[in-house]
Amino acid sequence: EKAHPDVFNILLQVLDDARLTVEGNANRVVSFTGNIINLTTNLGSEVYQNMQRYSDPDARIDTELIYQALAESDVFETAVLGRVDDIVPFKPLPQHAMEFISGNALRYNLDIVETDKRRILVSPDVIPYIVEDRTSKDSERGGARDAKRNVRNIILRKLAAHIATVENENPVIIHLTGMPRFKDETIADPMSADVLITECYPMDVIDGVLAKLSQRMDKRLYNDGLYVP
Repeated sequence: EKAHPDVFNILLQVLDDARLTVEGNANRVVSFTGNIINLTTNLGSEVYQNMQRYSDPDARIDTELIYQALAESDVFETAVLGRVDDIVPFKPLPQHAMEFISGNALRYNLDIVETDKRRILVSPDVIPYIVEDRTSKDSERGGARDAKRNVRNIILRKLAAHIATVENENPVIIHLTGMPRFKDETIADPMSADVLITECYPMDVIDGVLAKLSQRMDKRLYNDGLYVP
């Protein structure tokens, strides 16, 4: 739907004959033999978005409904739709995929700012909060892009502000304050919880405490990732 009408006119020849010719020069031919051509569009997406909201999200989508939505639009001419071999609907990403993508985006940025002294611990309920409470269920608003945008705006901006205002490279914990909506169905407000950045004692201080405890207990204690706010 973002293409110029002339593009569709050219496309008709490609879909018909699997080749593209230049008018007035029969020797200039581009062959599309053996190629698979994908046309992507957001038109008709309301069909499976309604199914996602009001019925079984795993139900099979009737592609005839999508074809009808494409035919009724002013974008695709009947001549183009008549040359389409198959319609493949793309459903919104499932919950676990959204969390996987958001977690990767967060970890990628944390790896940049982490040092030997500034280790960063992320509470396991932070990513579900970002995906379930703060990310729109409407895939038209971006889907995974919206989730990654929320990772940047809700988490990384606060972390950047914290790093810019402290002098020492101390460990920090990224966690939630308040009760998130995804943990309590009676909560209607998605802003009932928020992300908090809490600074911890330096690692050498913790190592010193563990050394003293080791002497008292007569057992060797190792710091295998101890965070003390």
